[in-house]
Amino acid sequence: MRISSPMIEQYRNVAFWYANGAAPGKGAVTTYRPPGGLGVLDFAAAAASRLGAVVASAEAARGDALRLASAVFERRSATASAPDALTATATDRAKAATYEIDVERLATAQKNAGAALDAAETGGFAAGSHRVAIAVGARTTLATADIAAHDTNLSALMKLRDAIRASGAGVHAAVVRDAAAGTVRLRLTAAGTGSDFAFEVADATGGAAAASGIEIVTEAGLDARYRVNGGDARTSSSNTILLDNGHVLATLRQATDEPVRLTVGPDAAAVAKSVKRLAASYNALLAGVKDAEGFLAPGFAKAVAAAAKIGGGLADFGVTRQSDGALAVDEARLAEALAARFDDAKRRLAGPGGLAASVERGAAALASAPTSALLHPAVRSANAAYPLYSPQRGVYPAWLDMSGLHFNMTF
Repeated sequence: MRISSPMIEQYRNVAFWYANGAAPGKGAVTTYRPPGGLGVLDFAAAAASRLGAVVASAEAARGDALRLASAVFERRSATASAPDALTATATDRAKAATYEIDVERLATAQKNAGAALDAAETGGFAAGSHRVAIAVGARTTLATADIAAHDTNLSALMKLRDAIRASGAGVHAAVVRDAAAGTVRLRLTAAGTGSDFAFEVADATGGAAAASGIEIVTEAGLDARYRVNGGDARTSSSNTILLDNGHVLATLRQATDEPVRLTVGPDAAAVAKSVKRLAASYNALLAGVKDAEGFLAPGFAKAVAAAAKIGGGLADFGVTRQSDGALAVDEARLAEALAARFDDAKRRLAGPGGLAASVERGAAALASAPTSALLHPAVRSANAAYPLYSPQRGVYPAWLDMSGLHFNMTF
């Protein structure tokens, strides 16, 4: 809607009206004076900006509170006493437990190193079509390479390498050169560790496998060997093993002389991070509320200030209120409390009557309030004389007979 020329003329008199506390033709009226002596336009912009920032901060604090109250305390972590020998992860369904794991041997991949051949020499392979059979488990694949009489050992091995790669046999093929010795070899490596990926190589047609030496196993693929809590030896084709019905995934990294202690329990680091994040977002909300003083209805400011006042005992879990009302987190004390009194910490920080729930309620009330309800009551009570604001019309005095009190939060 466009404001008519007469309205614009009246609007131009706003400064006079505001300064004298009188509406044209209506005599003196009671007007609200915003903090800092702001003019009409400046007040509208400041109110929209500061109240908008408060709402955004309230939404952020509410989200962080809900995250702390919902799932963070249910997360699990797995910590090894010797992370260079063993690492692990745990799902949220993992049981709190301690494992003693002896790593006797790691799983290794089979290697067929191939014979060292003179790279530039020709005639090492008979001219013609060579088919090499590669068996992995119950599956056998043929790799075909056509070798010419003029091919050197280098070019012949490169053809054979490319044929094995193209066959999808399930082994890695690489040509390895020794520039100093002038030799070259074709090396085959299993696609994975342990007996599950063991392979056999043989000539089906021609003699490329025998001539290259790739049919000879130089390093057998071994299964990992380990013990859990002093029990019988277990084997695994992979260096990744499962515990607690698959809810704990451990990776063996090196053999050990002594057992590695693996502790599975609540993810204290995730809890501490979430508590710190909530404290930071609450402090940002508190600062925004203080910055909006004079614009924001005092009831909301009181609700935010009271959100973190849930009785004594929080200091025992590393969370304290500062003199300005802001929250501070002592990470060391929080870690100690989580280790010694986890259930109590969960109740005080994330339970129905805990810190997260209290902050969520206070922030939700502010974030979900109608825009007009956020305004200082002195503004609302004086709306007959104080300029209004709407996205379509901008700022205008109430005596222009435009109904409604609205503030555009993205002014």
